[in-house]
Amino acid sequence: MKKTKNSTTISAILSSAFTLSCLACSATPASAVHPVRNHYSLGGESFPVENLCGFEVTQTYLVLEIDETIHFDRDGKISKIYYHVVEQDAFAANGKTLIGEPYSASIVAYYNGGQVTNVVAQGVFERVLLPDGSLFIAAGRVDPFTGNVLDSDQGAFVNLDAFCTALAP
Repeated sequence: MKKTKNSTTISAILSSAFTLSCLACSATPASAVHPVRNHYSLGGESFPVENLCGFEVTQTYLVLEIDETIHFDRDGKISKIYYHVVEQDAFAANGKTLIGEPYSASIVAYYNGGQVTNVVAQGVFERVLLPDGSLFIAAGRVDPFTGNVLDSDQGAFVNLDAFCTALAP
């Protein structure tokens, strides 16, 4: 599967969650009644964004703040992890760079018997002020189990052509 902005963000958050919540995963049923809350920051990671423009764009997380709440079932296994994400990104291609505005989204990972069964992300996934004064926005709902794309019934890219034009050769 090709990496996309949404799949990489969700993958990075889920990988971090599993690493940072190891202690929570081993909680005993008696102590698992209360949710576990964590806050962490990431930044500086760059990766290619494919299938957005007709050329490769590199995205860099400038700031990624994550508030995580881990919920447990009666047996002490994770039942749900909720993430509130505040992120700011930069996009580069062809010697040009666009800096996005901070935005927020939520991601919920659902578990059954300790195994991930579904992940849904929703909110604003990008806000970038373009050189022509217009705004590029990616917002809506993404289900990574169905392809990491914005659901056409519940989201859209706004001004994608202008975004790509601003980064074009």
